[in-house]
Amino acid sequence: MTEPVTPLTDQQQLRDRLADAIRTDLRKGIPGLVLYPGAQPIGRMGRTEYDVADAVLAVVQPKLDRLQAELDRARAELAEPREQVLTEAAETLERIANETEAKVAEYYGPTSGIGPGSADMVREAARTVRGLADRTTSTT
Repeated sequence: MTEPVTPLTDQQQLRDRLADAIRTDLRKGIPGLVLYPGAQPIGRMGRTEYDVADAVLAVVQPKLDRLQAELDRARAELAEPREQVLTEAAETLERIANETEAKVAEYYGPTSGIGPGSADMVREAARTVRGLADRTTSTT
């Protein structure tokens, strides 16, 4: 199972994850050392792992903010072509359903009543794909 992705701009979660990594690294370097969040000083300066995490965040946060903005722009750019492809697919499925019903009715005769409804599954697929296209638009 994969770990959930922390949004780049969630500074508190990033700070906690950095502090956890610092504590874990210190435990590896000093056998038998037990560290509790925010309780143990690091080095001679009396700093905690949260002090170190804050210093790291001060350096990396501007870059993370830029990366988040780029990610948001890329998602927006990808949504438009996806919507267009899904809309075209739904239209193609509708056309196939119409053609299928017309050919069935032509083969059995217009009075047989067999043509209408013969492509209901294709129409349902078209509705599903159209719904996906609509959802793409509403989430951007």
